[in-house]
Amino acid sequence: MSSSVWVLCPNGHRVNVSTSPNTPLNSIKQQACEKQGFAPSKYGLRRESQKQSLDLSLPFRLSGIPNKAKLELIEEEQKVCEVNVALQLDVGGRTMGKVGSNFTLWETIQSLKTDIKSVTTVTYLQQRIPADKLKSTTLADLGAFKGSVMLRLQGVQVSTTEEKEEEEEETPAIQSIVSNPSVVTDSTASDV
Repeated sequence: MSSSVWVLCPNGHRVNVSTSPNTPLNSIKQQACEKQGFAPSKYGLRRESQKQSLDLSLPFRLSGIPNKAKLELIEEEQKVCEVNVALQLDVGGRTMGKVGSNFTLWETIQSLKTDIKSVTTVTYLQQRIPADKLKSTTLADLGAFKGSVMLRLQGVQVSTTEEKEEEEEETPAIQSIVSNPSVVTDSTASDV
């Protein structure tokens, strides 16, 4: 069974947006904005008969909105809120911390777990985000404006302690060459 909602845009046009039970309200807002050419970051959603804006992090089935409901795009600045994030690694283990909802996924991974070199995909609520979009997708883009989220990291490459020690040893040698290029000994030249 197909469900949909009607979204009233600021220009007076109504847009029909198809939904599924797991569609986040943020996705409904983004689809309506794309159809009418509005910037999604400047708008929120509310039911036409209510003044309170909807929680965009909820999926459609948990929002209490019936099929064929009438929603309205309203102008509102999105606030940066603190989000509790849990990173679950594919090799086991979990790291938790708090970041802002404006952090990209890559910034979130780096701020919570610094020894990760690369990730192939991140999964959030059955939504897979490939590695090439980690630096451009924020938590707010996923609908995580507040509360807690869990990100499942897949294809994780962790730098070992030996690699960290090698990087730390190379850094002073390179800095000494850059600061004084006339003094290059055989030992520093072989290290570089």
